[in-house]
This record gives sequence, C-alpha cells and structure tokens, in this order.
Amino acid sequence: MMQMHLRYQWIADAIFNDLEIDESRLREVLSTLNEVVRKCLQARRGGEAARACESALSICRRWVQERDELTDLVETCYAEGIFRAYEGIRCLYEGNLDKAINFLEKSQRSFNIEHQDQWNEGIIWLNLGRLYRVQNRGEAALFAFQRSLHVFTKVTVEKRQKKLQEVLDEIHKTCELFGQIAPQPYNAKKLQQQWANSYHLTLLSFLPIIDEIAAGKASPVSDDVIGYITTENFQVGEDILTLYPLRGTTLCFLPEYHYFAVHVTSDSMVNANIDPNDYVILRKPWLVGLRPEHEDIVAVVISESTEGNKATLKRFIIKDEGKRIILKPESPNPVHHAYEFSPEDFKGSSPKVRIVGIAIAVLKRVQPQSPDINR
Repeated sequence: MMQMHLRYQWIADAIFNDLEIDESRLREVLSTLNEVVRKCLQARRGGEAARACESALSICRRWVQERDELTDLVETCYAEGIFRAYEGIRCLYEGNLDKAINFLEKSQRSFNIEHQDQWNEGIIWLNLGRLYRVQNRGEAALFAFQRSLHVFTKVTVEKRQKKLQEVLDEIHKTCELFGQIAPQPYNAKKLQQQWANSYHLTLLSFLPIIDEIAAGKASPVSDDVIGYITTENFQVGEDILTLYPLRGTTLCFLPEYHYFAVHVTSDSMVNANIDPNDYVILRKPWLVGLRPEHEDIVAVVISESTEGNKATLKRFIIKDEGKRIILKPESPNPVHHAYEFSPEDFKGSSPKVRIVGIAIAVLKRVQPQSPDINR
C-alpha cells in the first residue's frame, strides 16, 4: 500500500478522473493492463501499478521498434500517453513531484503526436500547470495553462465547456500568486463568444488597425480602430499587401492571442525591413501579460505626464542580465534615439512603459507594375 501525500492527491485524482480511455484504440493486451493499473491506483497499490505500467510501456517500445504501419504507431503513442499519465499519477500519490512531472511531460508529447488526442493532451497541460505552480515556476505554469486553453479549442464545444472556466480560474490564481497584474476577468462564455466572432479555430478573418504608430519618436496613441485588414488576401481598401513574417517562415493565428495591426509612419526601423507606410501585425495574449524576448520588436506606450501617453515601435534589448531594458531604433537616420528603462518601469498598475504587442509580421503594399513602354 503506497503512502499517500495529500498535497498532490487532488491533482492526481483530477488527472485520473478526467482522462478519457478509448479501449477500442488499445490492443487487447494493453486493454487488460489498463484495467489492472486503474484498479491498482484506486486501491493505492503503487508497486503493482508501476509493474503493470512498465509492462505496457515495454510492449509499446517493442511495437515501435518493429515499425508497424503508421496507424499502429499512432495508436501505440496513444497507449504510451495513457500509461505515462498513470505513472505520473502514481508518483503524485507517492509524493515524488519531479518524477511525476517527468512522466506527465512525456505523456503530453505522446498525446500530441499526429494531434490524435486533444482532450487528454489538454488535461495533461492543465495539471502540469498546477504542478509547475507548486514548484513556484510561474511562467512555466502560465505557459502550460495557455497551451491547455489552446488545445481545448480543438475539441467539441460540449466537451470544451467542461474545462474552459477551470483553466481561466487557474490563470487568474497564478497571476495573483506570482504578483502579476491579473488580466481582465473572463468567463468561459465570453471567451468562446470572442473566439466565435474572430476565429475559425486558427484562422483570423480580419485584423483591426489600431491608429497610427511612429517607428521613430514616440507619437500619441489611442485604441481607436481606424480600419481592418482582410487576412484572406491581406488587403486594406483597394491596396493589396505582401506578408513578411518576422518570426520563422510561416504565420499562424492562435486562439489564445489577440491580433491587431498598426500603420507605421516613421523610418526608424527601416533596417529591420519596416518602412514608412507599412503595417505591422502584433499579438498579445488574451489573458496574461506580455513576455517579450531579447531582440523582439515591440510596440510600447510610454507614459509622459506633460504630453500624455506616447506609442513607439522598437527593438527590445535586454542588458546586464535583465537590469536594463533598451528600446532601440534600427535606422541610419541620426534623429532617432534609444530609450533606456529598468524592469521596474514596466511593472505596477500604472507602469511608466507598457508593452502593447509583439511584432510577428510586416505587411507591405504591392508596388504597381511599370507599364511596358515597348508595347
């Protein structure tokens, strides 16, 4: 009989109760072992559960080595995800947090293969977030909850409604615990309505254009929507735009982020391929604060008491192990200068500097073809 650790028991119970087992996807021997493991976990017989899980995972490894047909490999990964989750549950009951997280992370990766079990993957992400929070890993916890939220958008509406509010509550709890400004309260119904209005799962139909922004000197900013860009052909009015992603080679709109565009009016970022009259697509999470990485291009609002709020687009540079933040222009024009701040300037309910979006792509107008004078 395993020694119970009450601190993690509720998380282990949550995983055990929420996992969905499709026995039609388990070969006969694994179906039998699945029943054995579940009975052993319910009876808190950890040693027997561990042996049954190891037998099941050994069978899965052998099948992978035999290189069955692809469909069989996918089903084998599904089985691995189930039994690794069971091992994680067992370790939680025994109080071995690090080992439990290791098993659950492997379980998540197994469920993610071919995206063949999004409900169980979402359950694992949700509970990994809770365990990271126990370890005081706030950023890892928020990332896990965001991934859970994203995965749950792929399941049926009926199933999604069971978990969305639970994930949202965990995000708020984590923000408060780690001293972040909690985002505007959301409920599952409101979030689903926003997704329904804006998204077809991962495809955004329209990008709102939020006023103009100077890539050089900070310029006045407002939240007024002055137009829209259609994403089917990236068009503003009669102008056709060409997309140049800033992150990687493709652009994907994910439901956990809010996307918008700004019209650039300055030449201070021309060395980053951002020219006057371009549009820059930015993103920010619906539910948690922005965490730009070193050398990201960001849109920021700078609070200046005498002139009101100012907005600018700059390269985000981290110096002296995070003690200094430089907002740097990239232009041969000497009129543009960098801004320097401390991390404290970005914190609090009324920060001196507020990051409003991280740039992910540039849209440029297609130049009209010159007439052929030889015709």
